[in-house]
Amino acid sequence: MADAVLEPRPLPVGGAIGRTGVGWWGLLCFLATEASLFGYLIFSYTYIAVQIDPAAAAQARLSFTFALPMTIVVIASSAVLYLAERAIAANRKGQLLVALVVVLAFSITFVALEAFEWKSLRFTLTSNALGSAYFVTTGTHLAHFVLGIVATVFAIVWVVLGYFDAVHKSPLLILFDYWHFVHAVWGVIFIALYIVPYLG
Repeated sequence: MADAVLEPRPLPVGGAIGRTGVGWWGLLCFLATEASLFGYLIFSYTYIAVQIDPAAAAQARLSFTFALPMTIVVIASSAVLYLAERAIAANRKGQLLVALVVVLAFSITFVALEAFEWKSLRFTLTSNALGSAYFVTTGTHLAHFVLGIVATVFAIVWVVLGYFDAVHKSPLLILFDYWHFVHAVWGVIFIALYIVPYLG
């Protein structure tokens, strides 16, 4: 019996198509670990908040002055991301580019509002355990926002260079899903840290 001869085949070029491939599964694993991290941080903040002296409970009631505009920015940004996904699916690269620039502007606005929020607080990172929990939770979320901003800048450059089309768009879809996750986490933070203390 003759030995089978394996013919060498060229490696595939162009990467994954759509939501397939290692990058997509890597994102899902990353988001699972980050969801666990944020769950722990929000639980810790809530646990500390219910343990504090009733006289100090006013600290747990945060102002909506900056948090509400931040939430509006997040919702608007998610809507623009949806439009960006539709634009790349239809191969409308000009609309995709505009959408990414708008998402970048919204994201920078969010970071600026968070900075104003931190500056306006009556407590600091070292004031007490609740203050520390607040800054660690919102700071971790802000770090994810900064990472998204950097990734969006790269995506804008790659769109300008013509790297994506209606078929080869996997990195963009991964970026969009990352942003949706970060925005959803802000929704949970907004409810847990800003709204819930007024209900109790």
